[in-house]
Amino acid sequence: MLSLQKINSGKIFVLPLGHLSMIRLFVALSPPSPSGHRSFFSDSYPLLHHNHHSSSFSTASPECFVSAVDIYYKNVPIFSIVETTETLSDWFKNSPFRVDLLEPKEFVQTWIQHQPSEKELSMKQLEENITLSWILIDPKGRRAMNLSSERPVSVQRHWLTGEVVVKFSTIMAGDGGEKEFVESGVTVCCGEKEGGEVEVREVSMVMNDLEGRNLTGKDGLVILQEALERGERRKGKGGNEGKGRYGEFVERKKERKERMRKFEKALDMVCIATGDCFSGVLLDLHFV
Repeated sequence: MLSLQKINSGKIFVLPLGHLSMIRLFVALSPPSPSGHRSFFSDSYPLLHHNHHSSSFSTASPECFVSAVDIYYKNVPIFSIVETTETLSDWFKNSPFRVDLLEPKEFVQTWIQHQPSEKELSMKQLEENITLSWILIDPKGRRAMNLSSERPVSVQRHWLTGEVVVKFSTIMAGDGGEKEFVESGVTVCCGEKEGGEVEVREVSMVMNDLEGRNLTGKDGLVILQEALERGERRKGKGGNEGKGRYGEFVERKKERKERMRKFEKALDMVCIATGDCFSGVLLDLHFV
């Protein structure tokens, strides 16, 4: 039997409803044509491939975008929500791009039990069994895309809280420089309560460039819009493609960091040499 749980913030979490929320959105948003449903769901295929940014791309900013998010454990839904994000305010445009689906003190209890043999919630247990779908929808443009790697790209334990932090990632083309490629990273934070039940305590999405800096809402929205319009959608093949693309992104970050280190070192050497030369000239003038 389906159950609805209303949280104080006004959000409605549907457990274990799964993609019913997406079906309702599809009915409301699909173009009035026989192929409308096929277009909508093919847009939402994992994985999204967007490797080339077009400098000529230009489109009006949407008033909002919709996130339809489902988290599964062993293919059974444990968390589902539809969240609307307003994009026209100065606060959104100038602040770091971030979408939080849970407030700091909110959580969703699941039916997952951690392994009795483990003292703490097992990272391997989550890494092998948890999957995520984050469908981003432009209601006005009637386009959608999946911003999840489907399977985790990394799983770590938080050093302070002991919670397990599961990360999903999609890599998109940026507009050059440190934003040559941009990561849309989704974090799912899980903790354990007394008795062994697992809780979902955080579900959030941010966008970072190759230097690890957060994009602003304005910059992030431009990249998301182009990915919506021009990104290639592909069916997943075993769930490892997203992890591979994330690994390539991490390597690019390391390479860029190393290039910047060498550049700064060379610049320091030039400054030192210039300073020594200038000091020598001043001494020569002093004794003239």
